[in-house]
Amino acid sequence: MERSRRPERDWIEPRWLPLVVVNLAVVTIALGLVLILGGWLESSLLWRWMSKSDLASTIGPRGLVALAFIAGGGFCVLALTPVLWWESRARG
Repeated sequence: MERSRRPERDWIEPRWLPLVVVNLAVVTIALGLVLILGGWLESSLLWRWMSKSDLASTIGPRGLVALAFIAGGGFCVLALTPVLWWESRARG
């Protein structure tokens, strides 16, 4: 079979190193924010009100902040999907 004319991308190539480093930095910052914001939430009056919910009391304040980060990321992906799909069609 004939191979596709698209070049293969190898993620261990040195040119991808900045992308990998930035990705790791963003993940580290996000985890730090989850810890910091979760600690703030736990000590706030808002948590006393929110902890009455079964979900919030089960996963705790840091879990709730992490869930909010995951949901926010999911909404960003959903918002970008049509644009990325359209761009991939234009090149192909």
